[in-house]
Amino acid sequence: MSPLTYKVMDAWTDGYQYREYREIQLLSMVERAFGWETTFPILRKMDAHILKHIPFLRRFCRYVIIYAVK
Repeated sequence: MSPLTYKVMDAWTDGYQYREYREIQLLSMVERAFGWETTFPILRKMDAHILKHIPFLRRFCRYVIIYAVK
């Protein structure tokens, strides 16, 4: 199974008035290797900074949250 692309997500939300993508867990995805209860706040802060200033890295995030308004 291949990862989703923004082109596919755009197709899913075609016809919606508004759509926005929020990418999360770039560096902080390593938390999962330590279990669901473990967090590394510094990695989350680094994610926020990196994703804000280097947007092309967003496609490498573990999750994408899709906000769409009909």
